[in-house]
Amino acid sequence: KSQLIADTIGQKINRYFDILKVVSNELSFDERGQVDTSRAITTLHSAMSSTKVTNIYFSLADGTSYSSKTNGIIENFNAKTKQREWFLKAMSGEDKIITRPYLASTGDQVMSLATPIYKQGKIVGVAALNILVEDLTRFTEQLTTNNKIFVTREDGFILAAQNPSLIGKSIFNEIPAFANRDTTREESFEYVYQNTEFLAAGAKINDLGWSVWAWDKETNVNQDSKDNLTETLITSLTLLLICAGCVYYVVEVLVY
Repeated sequence: KSQLIADTIGQKINRYFDILKVVSNELSFDERGQVDTSRAITTLHSAMSSTKVTNIYFSLADGTSYSSKTNGIIENFNAKTKQREWFLKAMSGEDKIITRPYLASTGDQVMSLATPIYKQGKIVGVAALNILVEDLTRFTEQLTTNNKIFVTREDGFILAAQNPSLIGKSIFNEIPAFANRDTTREESFEYVYQNTEFLAAGAKINDLGWSVWAWDKETNVNQDSKDNLTETLITSLTLLLICAGCVYYVVEVLVY
């Protein structure tokens, strides 16, 4: 279960990177590394209309930045001068950058996704977009009937949880039993949280480094197991009685 959810979330995030690749390919640069601004803004608006993000933007190698939200250049902002994480990592050649969630000027928690812009084999800028952490939480809620799921970064930062107060905290601090778990093997384990026993299993979103954890109260899991066993026994007994009836019919009617 957790692996299926992990794969679905991974596909969702990679869809954003696909959009950034399209933006990168459509941006037109001259031999001096300057961009066709008018065409670039059209490209950004087109990308915005195809997905639900708060902003799509790009920066030139010198840090000058343009966004769909500002409909052009971002005044009083230079990604290089401000040493933005997504800009520095992309300009150094890192392919898929997802920043740690941070508080935007709107008061919302967002994450920046970024990728280098290549022209003729050379990095000439960075394409990026912002997504709301809340949107990731809502998307995760749609994947299960009870939302008994944690989505965490590699450092333990909780991106999605049934309890909204846990989002933004470290799962390793909140529930130490989650620390040092190998989520590549999707093994189940027990833990105690707020004096209640739980069972959980983790799965890795490999290309993102994130983990998805499915959990439930141990009493619920045990009850489900008992219910399944009872159902299996009833089904087996029913089939056995049907078979016995068939044998009796064959012996009594057909043989005699």
